Amino acid sequence: MNYSVLANINKLNLMDSKPSTLAMKVYEEIHKDIRSGELPPEQHLKTDLLKSKYRTGTSPLREALARLASESFVTATGKSGYKVSPISTYDYEQLIGLRRYLEVKALKSSIILGDVDWEAGILVAYHRMANLTKQELDSEHLYNEKKEEVHRNYHFALLASCESWWELKIISNLTNHIERYRRVLDITLNTSSSEYHEVQNEHHLLMSAAISKNFKEASFILDEHRKRTYKLIREKLETV
Repeated sequence: MNYSVLANINKLNLMDSKPSTLAMKVYEEIHKDIRSGELPPEQHLKTDLLKSKYRTGTSPLREALARLASESFVTATGKSGYKVSPISTYDYEQLIGLRRYLEVKALKSSIILGDVDWEAGILVAYHRMANLTKQELDSEHLYNEKKEEVHRNYHFALLASCESWWELKIISNLTNHIERYRRVLDITLNTSSSEYHEVQNEHHLLMSAAISKNFKEASFILDEHRKRTYKLIREKLETV
C-alpha cells in the first residue's frame, strides 16, 4: 500500500457513491464541523440553515447528508430530516474495540511488508508532526486542522504497507468517529505537561519499533499510547 494513498484515505471513502463535486465539498465541510464539535451531538440539521451556512442548494445538501448518514455521523429523523448522531459510552466502546483489533492487525501486515519507501514515509510523517511550532500547538483553535492532519498522517504512515485496503478504509472511518468524541469532549493535553511529553516520546518509540520490524514492541507501544486517550474519554463520558 503506497503512503500517498493513505494521505487521501478520507477522499477514498467518498468514491463508493461518486457524489458530485459540489456535494463532496458540502459533505467534507459538514463532516469537518461534526468531527470538531461545531455541530454538536443531537443537533437538528435544519435544511434552510445548512443551505445558508454552507452556501449550497437542496440537491448537493441532500446528497451530502445521505453520505453522512451512511457513515453514521448523522441520523434520519423522518420526513427527510436529520440530526447529528448522539454520543454514548456504549457506542464509544464499540468504536475503540473494533479499531484496536483492526489497527494492530494492519500494523503487523505493514511491518511485515514495509519497504524502504514505507520507512521513509514514516520518517517524513514523524518529522512533520514533531516539528509543529509551539504557536501551532498552542493555537487558540485548540484542534486546528493542521495539527489533526499531521497526527493522523503519522499513525496512518505506520499502516501504509498493510495489504488490505478495506482494513485501512474501515480504520479511517473509525478514527473519524473517535476523533469526534475527543474533540466534542475537549480532551487535550497541555503542551507543557509531563504527560504531553510522554505522548511525544511514545510517538518516537513507536516509529523506532516499527522501522526496526519489531512488531511485538510496536504493538505494545501503540496499545499503551491509545489507552491514554481512551481512558480520558471514558472518564469524561461518565460526567455528561
